[in-house]
Amino acid sequence: MRLSEAPLGAKLRVERSSLDKQLALRLCELGLRPGCEVCVMQRTVFGGTVVVCGGHRLALDKATAAGVLTRPVSTVLEPAATAA
Repeated sequence: MRLSEAPLGAKLRVERSSLDKQLALRLCELGLRPGCEVCVMQRTVFGGTVVVCGGHRLALDKATAAGVLTRPVSTVLEPAATAA
């Protein structure tokens, strides 16, 4: 799911981005990188998205949010692996 399509309050894990290298690098510098968890907090007037990532709020324009691909964070706890 694209970050721009996620509902308010959704908890997501960033999978990858389809953005150009410079913009993807800048997002990584801000903490929005593959594997991180984000929560969608707000939608802006022109379609942008405000997310919380690592304790920081990031405001992304519509095109940037559409270039970040995510998946929902599982709410089911997985059993711990046991050693044999």
